Amino acid sequence: MERLTERDDKGNLLFSGKQVYAGDFYEAASCLEEYEDTGLDPYQIRELKERDTGVKPVSSDGWDMCGNCGEHLMPSDSFCSECGSRIKWED
Repeated sequence: MERLTERDDKGNLLFSGKQVYAGDFYEAASCLEEYEDTGLDPYQIRELKERDTGVKPVSSDGWDMCGNCGEHLMPSDSFCSECGSRIKWED
């Protein structure tokens, strides 16, 4: 994805090469700048959000397992070692 925001040598916010001044558009361009600074594309952001939302473990044969991939969990696990999902032990 091509970057749309940048800063000039004085620190002014530019959108597509043009200086952005105060107001609603400045706020929107500033938010876009923060997003672009992450270096992630929309699909990567969505994947991280889904992974970090948290999945409840499921119990089977006395084992707690990841609700996403079925990997066995230890009670101290915060994340699944197989798929990386955050484990949501309680509501």
